[in-house]
Amino acid sequence: MEVILLSHTPNPEEVIETAYLSCRSIWDQLQSKRKKRSFDDRIEEVFRNGHFSILEHASATFLVKGISRSCSHQLVRHRIASYSQLSMRRVNIRNLGFIVPPKINDNKNALKLYRKIINDSSKIYNELIKLGIEKEDARFCIPIGVETQIIFTMNFRSLIHFLKLRTPPEAQWEIRELALKTYELLKNIAPNIFNDNLKQYWE
Repeated sequence: MEVILLSHTPNPEEVIETAYLSCRSIWDQLQSKRKKRSFDDRIEEVFRNGHFSILEHASATFLVKGISRSCSHQLVRHRIASYSQLSMRRVNIRNLGFIVPPKINDNKNALKLYRKIINDSSKIYNELIKLGIEKEDARFCIPIGVETQIIFTMNFRSLIHFLKLRTPPEAQWEIRELALKTYELLKNIAPNIFNDNLKQYWE
């Protein structure tokens, strides 16, 4: 799995701080208030007070490669976001791989069964194509372990909600790996917001 940060709001923490201060100051007085306290001090106050709406003014866009359709189905349940996913109507399945869950990979008998269904479904898919069945219908026989790629954009408030649900140990392994990699990238662009010490305040 590879998670790549494609773009984000320039100076996202400054934008969010400005949104916060604009709720409490006349615009002309805002700059003087900004200088009185550092943002890393102010952001905890924001989280503690539950003022999460200001986080919606910043967003980030990610490219995710090498995940299963099972994982992407979990991702798109987070609805306040935009998604662009690899189309199985346009791409031939023969050019894609399949994701193997670790517990299946570590079990010799389970791995044998998994590989059998992957091989069988791939053969059936190819036979359907030869029979003139269009890819959009032939794909119905493919398991959700098939590899996909997806681009998603979320605002920071939605990202925090996504991370809250998907980073804990009880989350499914693949979506958790995606969430943890996303979190590490977010720390680089907004370290005061995506901060381990603030997890207690996450929505």
